[in-house]
Amino acid sequence: MKTTFACALSVIAALALSACASQTGWNSGASQPGAVSDGTAALIKSQDSKLDTVLASSRSNGSELSQLKDSINRNNSELQSLRKDFAEMQESFAAMNKNVKHIAKAGAAGSASAKNGKEVSETNDNLPKQQLMQADGKLLLGEYEWVKFPEYDLSAQARIDTGASVSSISAISIEKFEREGKTWYRFQFPCDGHKLLTMEGPFVRTIRTRQASAADIETRPVVKLEIQLGDLTTVSEFSLKDRTKMDFPILIGRTFLIDNAVIDVSKRSIQKRLKAENVGSSKKVEAVAEETDDDVSSGKKQSKKSQPQLKNRPAK
Repeated sequence: MKTTFACALSVIAALALSACASQTGWNSGASQPGAVSDGTAALIKSQDSKLDTVLASSRSNGSELSQLKDSINRNNSELQSLRKDFAEMQESFAAMNKNVKHIAKAGAAGSASAKNGKEVSETNDNLPKQQLMQADGKLLLGEYEWVKFPEYDLSAQARIDTGASVSSISAISIEKFEREGKTWYRFQFPCDGHKLLTMEGPFVRTIRTRQASAADIETRPVVKLEIQLGDLTTVSEFSLKDRTKMDFPILIGRTFLIDNAVIDVSKRSIQKRLKAENVGSSKKVEAVAEETDDDVSSGKKQSKKSQPQLKNRPAK
């Protein structure tokens, strides 16, 4: 721009000098007016041409400057957009980091509570909470579940066995006694850490049972105990047997399942694990291979009408 302005000043100066020279020529040589006039006209024309070139160059530079300004404005707009996106990404990363810390903290708390035997719940087999119970009010149970005995603040893992007539609980040091003229049984239940929990129940009857692979028949006393599974709390019958060598300290049979539950054999541990101070000892198992107890007291098989309902039972 400075060069263009200088050129314009040069042209103006040249025009002024030309005018002076023309006037001087007229005064000094009046005998050649035509020649002087032609030279002056040619000089003016040449300077006009230069001035047009300078003006055209100035307009071109102005157009380029305008384009440059537009480009800068576009770049500024894109930069602002990038800054906004970056700020949103930072907020997103901050939220993700917060969630990760929360999950890690919850996991650490869950591990600590599990060590103390005070875990409140465990993961259900990809089932939402509203599917833990059927529309008719029956519990949906998997292959094994956590049960609780509220009177003793005891939580234990139980195998769900539709083939067993009567539920069973692990019992050692079984002792018979009387209370208010009625027969009761007292026994020790094995908990984690080799702890023995004393439990009692009123006598109901005696049953004769045998396992599928055994020929010997054994006699067991049956008592009543209060049990909680999921949102259901009831009193049910349990036969007393030493189950310390078995995978599960509790076996839930048809005495509990009838009218109370629907079994989905394709899943495990559907119901929530209830908080308890005492936790029954059990082995970690990947598959249930425990044998079924057959009740041979009556010598008759239970009718099909009273069998618990099954869901997703694999084809034989």
